[in-house]
Amino acid sequence: INAAKAQIESALQARRQALADAELQAQLQAESLDVTLPGRRRGAAGLHPVSRTLERIEAIIGSMGWVRDGRDSLIYPTKGTFQRAIGEMGLPGVGTSLEYYKVNYQYQRYFPLTRQYTLMVNGEAGFGDGISNNLPLPFFKSFFAGGVSTVRGYRNSSIGPKDQNGDPQGGSHRILGNVEFLFPFPGLQNDRSVRLSAFVDAGMVANKFDGGAFRYSSGLGAFWSSPFGPLKVSFAAPLNADRLDRKQMFQFTFGGAF
Repeated sequence: INAAKAQIESALQARRQALADAELQAQLQAESLDVTLPGRRRGAAGLHPVSRTLERIEAIIGSMGWVRDGRDSLIYPTKGTFQRAIGEMGLPGVGTSLEYYKVNYQYQRYFPLTRQYTLMVNGEAGFGDGISNNLPLPFFKSFFAGGVSTVRGYRNSSIGPKDQNGDPQGGSHRILGNVEFLFPFPGLQNDRSVRLSAFVDAGMVANKFDGGAFRYSSGLGAFWSSPFGPLKVSFAAPLNADRLDRKQMFQFTFGGAF
């Protein structure tokens, strides 16, 4: 198993080196969707919560992404930075009915405190809006937060505006922040496949910047690069949950780090 992990780490390290100088990607595609939309009227919370219309959405969507990965490892990073910027736009054109823009930027840094202890800081900001006719960002393009990869201790996508039934609506603005102290599993200091952490998460989803909409949590986590893929487990306590927020203290997922 250790030999297989070493081979995987070597391959990922080669990929990381290829990304270290930055990678730029662009895409253009056409979409046609039949969706049931919330009403078009703007209100205090964005879209009207009751009226609904059935529409066919025709769109030409352009996107561009930029990634720069300077971490020393993709599985067990101890130093370096990771940056990612993504932009997406529903382009105006003949026959199109979906015109919007959406951008997101992430910055992450690992600080080696000692040979065994590392501090990770992660920040992310995103926003979007409609382009014409005073329309908001389409609801199916909204930002969401909550869950093991954003703000732990809250159910997936549950942070932010709710509809009249208490279901998450998402929002046009999102800010995330995570601080994590990483340390080896007791007795396995030389095993680079297992890692523990203590963390504090923060996140906001709204239709404009709102300091009162931030949700916070803190807890403990574990990461294991298993033979079946990376496994993340966390136990987190929400620090300022609202009565409508959906809490979930224990969470796990297969996937990489933030």
